[in-house]
Amino acid sequence: MVLTGRNGLSSLRRFLLGGFFQIVVFLLILPSAFAIQAHIQPEGLVAHLIAHVFFLFSMIVLFIRIRASSYGGGWHYIGISALIFALWNVDTITTHIAGEYLNEQVPSGNGLPLTAKVYYAGSLIDHVLAVSGMFFFLLGVRALAQGETRGDALEHKTFN
Repeated sequence: MVLTGRNGLSSLRRFLLGGFFQIVVFLLILPSAFAIQAHIQPEGLVAHLIAHVFFLFSMIVLFIRIRASSYGGGWHYIGISALIFALWNVDTITTHIAGEYLNEQVPSGNGLPLTAKVYYAGSLIDHVLAVSGMFFFLLGVRALAQGETRGDALEHKTFN
């Protein structure tokens, strides 16, 4: 049975058509969207780094609490996610600080300064860690949601 809605279109077609039009509208309205956010000096960067430090310590505490608890299932994946997000914060803080020490004119070739190498490597790893953390968080939430439908979402593991 195909669900039909307004105008006789199936739900899937309506969903895909709506998504296509949203993408087209956003491409027309937002001609330039970048993944890099500039921080107004100096307060913007300082507040941003403080937020990263707070997020780092929050993820460390969450990881420790999950490891110390006896919850299983999806919490295991959320613990892995917290650890990956902690590593992401260390990488991002290091990359931000290295980016502040870079000059406008960076020599090319083997004569790259250490800050340029750290900034480049950190920028490469940044999205890999962030997406991995989100992926494990999604796995954990999905496992908890599926466990809740079975009635065993927050049951403790018993070790006899």
